[in-house]
Amino acid sequence: MSARREYDTAILVAFAAALQIAESFIPYPVPGAKLGLANIATMLALMRFGPGAAVTVAFLRTIVASLVLGTFLAPPFFLSLTGALGAALLSSLVYVVFVNAKRPFMSSIGVSVAGSVASILCQTVVAALFFVKTTALFSIVPYLVIIAVVTGWVNGYIAARMISSHRYERFIAVISGAMRPEALSASSKKPAMRPVLSVIGAFAAAVILAVSDAPLVGAAVAVIFIIYAVVLRVPLRALFRVLRKSILPIALFSFAAFLAANNGAVLAVIGGFIITQEGVSIAVKSAARLFLLSFNAMLLMRAVKSEDLVAIAVRCVPPIPVVRKHLMPMAHAAALALVATPHAVAAIRAEVNKMFSR
Repeated sequence: MSARREYDTAILVAFAAALQIAESFIPYPVPGAKLGLANIATMLALMRFGPGAAVTVAFLRTIVASLVLGTFLAPPFFLSLTGALGAALLSSLVYVVFVNAKRPFMSSIGVSVAGSVASILCQTVVAALFFVKTTALFSIVPYLVIIAVVTGWVNGYIAARMISSHRYERFIAVISGAMRPEALSASSKKPAMRPVLSVIGAFAAAVILAVSDAPLVGAAVAVIFIIYAVVLRVPLRALFRVLRKSILPIALFSFAAFLAANNGAVLAVIGGFIITQEGVSIAVKSAARLFLLSFNAMLLMRAVKSEDLVAIAVRCVPPIPVVRKHLMPMAHAAALALVATPHAVAAIRAEVNKMFSR
């Protein structure tokens, strides 16, 4: 990847991350039923630079957005990552086979719809297997697919209009002006041992919480988190802030698990809803798991700066020429996008204010 392509990729990553950050402030009544505005940037990358750029933008924008929002390794990060990669991979396949063929018979809107459906399916699988831990969650997939078709059509239409009208160039100019080459030198510095150990511990805790379903394991992880929070001198209000940010996804996922699990002894019937012992157990466990994962993300972002996380990622690239040839440009693009994303958010906010002021 050339230096010019690194900058182009970083610009699209910053644009996608800004869209994802802007969308995070929009409340949604159904888990997973989001507009997926960041997929617009993925579609732009696919139509301008090809499948490789689309997958790279989808992967990096979830990381950059989570670092800005402070949700790295939290449940929304894993859902966003799997959904973004699923959408980018299927969109790329459909684009190559049906759009970029000698006789294309599908528009970019159809590609976007396919990616949107893939995104919701991937997120549902991850939520069912690792967060709620019940396959009964698949019962709401048909409703989510209908929403995905609608949002995919909207995003595909917007991406096609941005390409044809060159409106996206306004955002590109702002983001390009915010690029700071010194971000590359900062990402190449050797990180201290404490941030490295914090990242390893956070990854280990996330894996344990996702895999284990034992209450004692969850309790032990919670105790470790509390001790670490005391060491970091995390104020109590920060813990309540995590709880406040997590309360909506926790409530929605727990409620979905609560309704989806119809097995076990019936405890009560309220307004046509059957409350079972299994449903209550799954809801409580999933709520605790989601809160602990959010707590883990908060501790990580308290202990490690975003720049250090990028530097650690660069250091983790193995010294194999073929691997470094592909991964180092991605790390450089992430470092550049991390600096430019706040400017991209400001540009989007200004554009939205301009639209509503007319």
